[in-house]
Amino acid sequence: MNIIGIDVSKAKLDVAWLSENNKIKTKVVENQLTGWQELMLWAKTHTQAKVQQLHFVMEATGVYHENLATWLPDNRANESIVNPAHVKYYAQSLGGKTKNDKKDSTVLAR
Repeated sequence: MNIIGIDVSKAKLDVAWLSENNKIKTKVVENQLTGWQELMLWAKTHTQAKVQQLHFVMEATGVYHENLATWLPDNRANESIVNPAHVKYYAQSLGGKTKNDKKDSTVLAR
């Protein structure tokens, strides 16, 4: 399974995929239908996987994640919506000292 972390905000999605050789690929797309479609194409291209083999992980972010959270399974992708507090403590356990959208998406991918 290819896990892709998504840090969701009102206007954009910061996305990270950790490859098998521990290289991180990142992308930023708009948080709207055209951005989600771009995300799906990017994920399939980089992972060389079918949609059903992709697993997207995002934090519950008020209402900003809800439309994407509905769209992904409608398009046969797997998803997990995780508690932001769990992600915060996991990031701290990794020794992370800084916090930004790109780093958050990488933590979610891990």
